[in-house]
Amino acid sequence: MKRTHRLEKNGVIQDSSDVDETVDVAMDDAVTNGDHIHQVQPIAKKVKLNKGELYKPPTNEEITQLKETESLFQSGLFRMQINELLGEVRLKKTKKSQLDSFLHTLKESIMAVKNMKTSFELKNQDWLKKLKIKVPIKQEPLDVKGKFQFQKPKSVKVIGSYLLGTCTKPDYHVDLALEIPKECIQAKDHLNHRYLRKRALYLTCIAAHLRKDKSIEKLEFSYHHGNPMKPIVIVTPTGSVGKTCTVHLHTTIEEDCFKLNRFHINKNNVRSGWLFGETEEKEENDESPTPQYNTAILADMLLEKNLQFLHSTIGGSQNIQDGVTLLKIWLGQRELNKGQGSFSGFILSMYVAHLVSLHKVSPLMSSYQIVRTTLLNLSTFDWLKDGIMMHGTSEDPLKPTREEFKAVSGVVFVDPSGYLNICADMTPDTLKRVQHEAKLSLQHMEETTIDAFEILFMQRVPFTRTFDTLIHIKTSCAIEHAVKQHRNSDVRSASAVVPSILQVVTRALGNRASLVCHKLQPCEKWDIKDGDHPDENQLCLGVLLNEEHSNSLLEKGPPADSPEAKGFRNFWGEKSELRRFKDGSICEAVVWNAETIAAKRHVTSKIIKHVLTRHFNITESCIKYMGNHLDSLLCIPHRSNKNKPRPDPSYGTGEEHSFMVMKTYETLSKIIRNLDDLPLTVNTIQGSDAVFRHTQVFPQEAASYKPSGIFEGKRRLPSAGRNVPPVLAPLKVICIMEGSGKMPEDKDAMQRIKAAFHIKLAELLHKQHNLETVVHTDHVDIFKDGFLFAVYLSFLREIAVLKLETAPNGMVKMKDNSASVALEKDIVHTPKLTSTLNGLGTEHQTYCAVARLAKRWISAQYLGDYIQDEVVDMIVAYLYISPAPHTAPVSVLGGFSRFLYLVSTYDWNLNPLIINFNNVLTKEEITSIQVQFSKDRTSFPLMCLPTSFDQSGGVWSRRSPNPMMLNRLVVLAKESLLVLENHLTHCTKGVDLKQIFRAPLDHYDVIIKLIPKYVPTAFQSVDVPDETIIPKFGEYSNDHVLPVIDFNPVQLFLKELRESFDDIALFFYDKYGGDVIAVLWKPPSLQPSKFQVSHIDARRVDVESNKQDVQMVTNIEAIIQDFYTIGQGLVKSVTKTQK
Repeated sequence: MKRTHRLEKNGVIQDSSDVDETVDVAMDDAVTNGDHIHQVQPIAKKVKLNKGELYKPPTNEEITQLKETESLFQSGLFRMQINELLGEVRLKKTKKSQLDSFLHTLKESIMAVKNMKTSFELKNQDWLKKLKIKVPIKQEPLDVKGKFQFQKPKSVKVIGSYLLGTCTKPDYHVDLALEIPKECIQAKDHLNHRYLRKRALYLTCIAAHLRKDKSIEKLEFSYHHGNPMKPIVIVTPTGSVGKTCTVHLHTTIEEDCFKLNRFHINKNNVRSGWLFGETEEKEENDESPTPQYNTAILADMLLEKNLQFLHSTIGGSQNIQDGVTLLKIWLGQRELNKGQGSFSGFILSMYVAHLVSLHKVSPLMSSYQIVRTTLLNLSTFDWLKDGIMMHGTSEDPLKPTREEFKAVSGVVFVDPSGYLNICADMTPDTLKRVQHEAKLSLQHMEETTIDAFEILFMQRVPFTRTFDTLIHIKTSCAIEHAVKQHRNSDVRSASAVVPSILQVVTRALGNRASLVCHKLQPCEKWDIKDGDHPDENQLCLGVLLNEEHSNSLLEKGPPADSPEAKGFRNFWGEKSELRRFKDGSICEAVVWNAETIAAKRHVTSKIIKHVLTRHFNITESCIKYMGNHLDSLLCIPHRSNKNKPRPDPSYGTGEEHSFMVMKTYETLSKIIRNLDDLPLTVNTIQGSDAVFRHTQVFPQEAASYKPSGIFEGKRRLPSAGRNVPPVLAPLKVICIMEGSGKMPEDKDAMQRIKAAFHIKLAELLHKQHNLETVVHTDHVDIFKDGFLFAVYLSFLREIAVLKLETAPNGMVKMKDNSASVALEKDIVHTPKLTSTLNGLGTEHQTYCAVARLAKRWISAQYLGDYIQDEVVDMIVAYLYISPAPHTAPVSVLGGFSRFLYLVSTYDWNLNPLIINFNNVLTKEEITSIQVQFSKDRTSFPLMCLPTSFDQSGGVWSRRSPNPMMLNRLVVLAKESLLVLENHLTHCTKGVDLKQIFRAPLDHYDVIIKLIPKYVPTAFQSVDVPDETIIPKFGEYSNDHVLPVIDFNPVQLFLKELRESFDDIALFFYDKYGGDVIAVLWKPPSLQPSKFQVSHIDARRVDVESNKQDVQMVTNIEAIIQDFYTIGQGLVKSVTKTQK
């Protein structure tokens, strides 16, 4: 199947095999009984079936399977996809046999290790120098009591998901538990990190011994689930099995080594006097509890019991094993099962076992039903409020109570022993995200118009694309602050301060955010001789913004005289102030200043920086807010006091100017509708330009810029030799007039009637409203309040008239032609699309900015002339209409990142991108489009964008992009996404995100450099040079003089180049400030051809040819000279690139 091929090729499925998932079974028993270590089975021979066997009636078993599919799975296709997926993520029998053989060898090697003859003080580690391996754990302070004497393991057991059958590729690993003998443990090893250090030293000795084993390719250290207190050894076998599988070595101890109640969550096992080097010792009851430390030791003690419970509960059901495997794939795709505090495979398996014990999951359910039931319970159960206690009623009075667990842990999931909270490291935000993703997935499973299997199990949902904004924080200051407050070993790393930081940020954002979550850091690996992995003390937060409230400027607090007012003031500090509100109440409040929409998008950043500085002493230089980094590309620069150009704060990112255009347009529409003496009534008036859907990259400012020049009547004309004024492009408006029975059936006659209407319209506007107009045969330019509108009067009947054709036999028929299709696009489809997208922009506040940024990026790649604006607007609209597996983006950067991902990964050749505006298309219609697309691919455009009003999907993409342009777009999107996501993930210092808007020019053949002062959009470029002339726009004042209209010498030059050399070259240009035109020769034009008088243009005789016939070749040098000639006064230089 195609999906499984993609899975194997791209390696997108992430394994969540974990150590603590299934029952411990001694390897010796497994080998003896043959229950888990399988032998290679002979491959069955292929059997050819005759026709009689092919068409015989279905068997009872096949009928039963069909009935099961109908009742237990969403569909037959879904069942087939699940079976294929499960087969792909599991090991084949041959590979499994090789792995089993290696496990035998590894166990024998481990059990052959020699015991130490003498013991050493824990603080004396000179003996390690001979091993040349560094202990994989921090030992601070080094001085600690206790002795260590290595003894070979009491047993080596296969544990984890391998025995349960829930391991998944590509990170397929087997977990081995090495039981440390009692002789290595002393009575007080539970204190002051003694056991944890012995554990690390024990693994170090094992690694030193295995280093000599020739069956081992590589030995590495890592942290179990990212916990720096729990190192493990990762063994990579030699040969082909090592390319697929690894073995993780863990340690366990017998449960009776220590009393369980010694690790009660309210007890202290790390004395502050030892930890901080104080001479005065405190009583144990005066010490702060160390719940994380206690949990780390308990996990080793109770490992075997918990795995036995798992095996007895879910180990005997293949359906449950399949369900757990699918759920692990689901977690892995969302990056929720790796790192410290993750929702690991062990926790997932325990949760499913818990549902089994509650009779909510049954072995009789299908894997699909188990997945659905688990997700449903995850999304609806109030875990944070109630917690999970698996032990139920207990006679042990020493066990912690539910309330005691909740007092020290944000997430409570207590194992059957009643002592171990297996979610002790998990923060509430991680659980909330798991529940959020579960809820989304259930919604996707209910949707009939989307591919739920693809979204649940195949698509990656990385942290960087899930959240609207990311905040990178250096937590060193916060850790120091927390250590001073708590003074215990549980607060020594970035992970320890995560809960308090999240709590403060969540409270500060309030209803501006629907979810605040920290990024789970993947478990790093390092060579055994390199020592422990350094703690970077970095924290990355993700914020899922609430679209309705994210830009709110006011945080209203409690009444001034209420008890809560003091807490509000303490939280916000100097930002809090008393304010009187319209209802007469006087309350504490925090107000953030912002005048433009762009400035409002920065409010979240200001809030986060303020509270982190106030509560954790984290300076602003240590906080990197990743959400508005690309806003400057939508800004217009200004210069004050001859300084370098900077973004104009009054312009923001242009939204306000877009609203000004719309306001003027609405006024003009009312004027036209209410005109007296207009021969026919206006049915509809609809703007079709990008500004009317708020997606014009740089919305126009009112034409207040009045350069000196010459006049022609009441029109200002450009002056030769002076700077070119900003382009004032007419904004296209379509007026559909009412029909009339007197309309002619001749298209030429209709055009003359329309011209007369345009003349009449101009006269009435000037006479009744004193508006300046310019009449053209097909439209009238109307100048109002500094904006120029090109109004086109049309009749719907005109489309039918253009379709009329007379056959040679006199028969009149209607047939689409280029003229009718173009007119229908202009007066029907584009206005409808504009209206629809305008509504979408009202619903989703960032849609317009993302669409503008996407078009800015495409133009910066020199592809703007080959991909229509409407195509880009529709692709971006898809991100908001069909955001699965995410929610609709609420930040510009997040939306742009998803745009790049969609463009670079979507299979444009095999699938149409169906944009279901307002969910008008039914499931049947969508299926029909897909079937028709598959049957007759060649009749659809390369980039097919079907909608409810254009099911062919080609109104705007029929002619472009062509295969070359689309391929170029995909490649550039992929590279840009790589740079963008790398920066979002790592916040690399010194990286300028504008680099993805600077297209490389080395792929082109010729570069035409333009003189900047004649480029009217130069101030819109990605990098505005210091010497750029920036026009100064002020308030518009009507002097009844038309400004310079639609004058762009660069576009005129480009038009002439394309007309002159269309068969020879392609010309590329960034229409937003580009000062370079890139030229690419068309390959056929470079091929020699026979001499023909009709093909002599731009060619010369090839004097070097040895052929008898006279050969003509393209005259490159002459063409380059023509570039100079045509662009005289505009062209600065023409250069051939070196390839």
